[in-house]
Amino acid sequence: IIISDCIFLNNSATAWGGAFYSSGTQPNMIENGASQHPEYDVEYSFQEIYFINTVFAGNIAPNGGGALYIRGSQDVVVTNSEFIHNVVNGNFDGGAIYVYDGGSVSEITNCSFERNVAPHDGGAFYSATVLTNTLFKGSNFTSNSAGNNGGAVYVVAGSTGVTFEDCKFNTNNAQVNGGAIYVDEG
Repeated sequence: IIISDCIFLNNSATAWGGAFYSSGTQPNMIENGASQHPEYDVEYSFQEIYFINTVFAGNIAPNGGGALYIRGSQDVVVTNSEFIHNVVNGNFDGGAIYVYDGGSVSEITNCSFERNVAPHDGGAFYSATVLTNTLFKGSNFTSNSAGNNGGAVYVVAGSTGVTFEDCKFNTNNAQVNGGAIYVDEG
């Protein structure tokens, strides 16, 4: 799936992924244009997902992924996109993006993460699954906050090949550890 030049503004979910939920474990989630789970704004199951020139602003989810929840999907690429003030309003993680259960984000390039909030870990980005060969390139993380660890980014233990290249971290805040980045060593 390719999502390009779109705006996701002020969407909410009652569980995960305020604007977008992807589950690689449940095929055929969209039937005749209607989601089988209307509690999610958009729910898909695909092997490749691309977000290009897309804005996610003011989206809310209580359980994680204020904007995006990626579960079991492969080769997720986010390019030239903005994540502005997305919020997890329960006691969970990933103010903008939450990656879980084998989900994979291979690249986040030229993106902006501003004022995203998670009450637990990963103010902008949280991975609950081991990441391999994930590139954060040319992206800015500004004023994101987490109630515990990883004001901007939280990377789970065992992750390998996670690279930050030409990124800027400015005024991010974690109440416990890793104001900008927290890498869990297990």
